Amino acid sequence: GSDNFFHQITCMKNMKSGFRAKGGASHWVQCKSFCNAEGDRFYHGGFLVEGTTNVFVDCEAQENFGTGWKVQNTKRISFVGCVANANGITSYGQSVASDLQYHGFDIVGCVGVLFKGCILHDFRKDAYNAQAQNVGVKIDSTSSRISGELIADFQVTNFQSASTTAISV
Repeated sequence: GSDNFFHQITCMKNMKSGFRAKGGASHWVQCKSFCNAEGDRFYHGGFLVEGTTNVFVDCEAQENFGTGWKVQNTKRISFVGCVANANGITSYGQSVASDLQYHGFDIVGCVGVLFKGCILHDFRKDAYNAQAQNVGVKIDSTSSRISGELIADFQVTNFQSASTTAISV
């Protein structure tokens, strides 16, 4: 549904996405998704965002089997202080490297996405030299008006865009 407020919710070990934001005009505050999408890595991950005009504040996608944040075919989405950490895992073992097919944020077919102070990190690379997350933020060619500021480290690639963007990493 739309016009909701979600606060301090944790989703873990779901076979598909931890959260699916299909409705619009909702606020998500301090929600965490980890170890989700073991059953379907391609379409799912930590957060599947499809609704318009949603705001995410201090939310985190960590160690999901698919992409941390899959944002697709939507408009006017804001991420403030959100984290994508070590997504794209292939096992629960923290010292196991992944196949590097999945990303922190994957932006597909979107218009108007704002990042403010979001963090892209891969603690597995830092602690175990085992890379999980491939690209920190990946933006496809059909997306536009993507802007903001990110803090990124320990990705294979911090930022990859096929569209015109205004992101500082």
